[in-house]
Amino acid sequence: MMRRKILIADDEVGVRESYRMIFKDGYEVLEAGNGDEALKILQNTRPDVILLDIIMPHMNGVEVLKEIKSIDKQLPVIVITAIKNTQMGKEAMKLGAFAYLTKPFDVMELQQVVQRALIQK
Repeated sequence: MMRRKILIADDEVGVRESYRMIFKDGYEVLEAGNGDEALKILQNTRPDVILLDIIMPHMNGVEVLKEIKSIDKQLPVIVITAIKNTQMGKEAMKLGAFAYLTKPFDVMELQQVVQRALIQK
């Protein structure tokens, strides 16, 4: 069985490490430290789901989400942020995010949201 690919775009190394631990069984985890890196990875490979941080240097998650959706409308993007900004959440959902979660997130909830995203894909 092919392993599903998850692309993690977050500028915090510790956060990416946490995601890698959560998804190490059964998933191939790709990592990007910013939006530019995430978009470069997207040019070469197509992940099955993306976990996208909103607050990143240079290009914020909303801008990255717009780019991702212009490349592949069907690709599920789960937006995750430490800032409880409902406006950004609404904006992300309007742009086609599959879900919007806030940190600290519940690991089980995150895994379930990823599973739902993969099923819907």
